[in-house]
Amino acid sequence: MRCIYILKADLRFVNQIAKLPLLFSRLIYPTVAFVAITLLIIFGVFFLLIKSRNQKLLKVKQDELLSKDVTLEQLLKENEWLIRELHHRVKNNLQIVTSLLHSQSSYLKDDAAINAIMESQHRIQAMSLIHKKLYQPDSLATVFMPDYIAELVSYLMDSFNSKDIISCDLQIDEIRLQMVHAVPVGLILNEILTNALKFAFPFSEHDCITLKFFSSSPNEICLEVQDNGRGLPEGFSADDRSSFGMLLIKGLTDQLDGVFSIENSSGTTIKLSFRDKTFS
Repeated sequence: MRCIYILKADLRFVNQIAKLPLLFSRLIYPTVAFVAITLLIIFGVFFLLIKSRNQKLLKVKQDELLSKDVTLEQLLKENEWLIRELHHRVKNNLQIVTSLLHSQSSYLKDDAAINAIMESQHRIQAMSLIHKKLYQPDSLATVFMPDYIAELVSYLMDSFNSKDIISCDLQIDEIRLQMVHAVPVGLILNEILTNALKFAFPFSEHDCITLKFFSSSPNEICLEVQDNGRGLPEGFSADDRSSFGMLLIKGLTDQLDGVFSIENSSGTTIKLSFRDKTFS
């Protein structure tokens, strides 16, 4: 009997031992699941905190950049306004000088002195028109040459009362020049047109000036002015240092690093070519 009792006890012990993995799994799995869920919650909360912090930092940076952009835009607008105001004042001051010269000429008796003052007025007006174009809304840095040339030609034709006598054919490409190029070109064109309007024509119904301004290559600019007038007088030389106008043209051509030539056939043809260094 005792052996049977011991055997039964051993069987119970064995059964209890066999049940241990089941009891262990019942205890461990919930614990592991609880720990895992807890860790996920902790990591989730930590992730949300980091994300919220990063979003706040990002918003601060965006606000700073936006503030800087607004400041830069404001400074740019103020700078543009100052440049336009500068061109406007220069243009007004040049107009005052022109008016003073005109007033002074009314007291002169000598024809040569009156003529010299008139030519000076034309040169000043050629520069004044450039500053007028530069303070307009769409022309802060460059001069739109078709508009400028057309206005300069119209001014000179009016000055010499030639609009109804001499026709002018303008063939001008849509070229923009910076001020450093536009001023010399304007002054050269003023000299050429002034000489043509004063001396070239016998004032017949066929008098004509053809003006071309074009790009012969991506950065090569050409100016050609041709008239069908009398042509240059005998013995004329482009190297004649007694002609202030010719000296001015040659000096301005050197300033542009350009090439200047005169042809005397069926009237006069004057050519100027130079490189637009903006695109060099």
